[in-house]
Amino acid sequence: MGQLLRAAEACTTERQRLEAELWREVEGLVATQQTRKYDRAVRILVDLRDLAARGKGGDFGLRVEELRQAQAKMPSFLERLRKAGL
Repeated sequence: MGQLLRAAEACTTERQRLEAELWREVEGLVATQQTRKYDRAVRILVDLRDLAARGKGGDFGLRVEELRQAQAKMPSFLERLRKAGL
């Protein structure tokens, strides 16, 4: 049973690491202020949303709202979020 618990903890740790890496990538893509990179950022956000829907996505809604507020002066990016249902 100890091995199973350790394996589950390792999976959780790896998922959290990957999720953090994706969020950093999203923030970097948006910071470029290049519309073609916004599309990539939104695709990653859709993946993160899907993880959150399975109960494994942490604080997705809060993070997206913070991203919206931080990028309030980027209507092109915000429109892409809206179209993606984010």
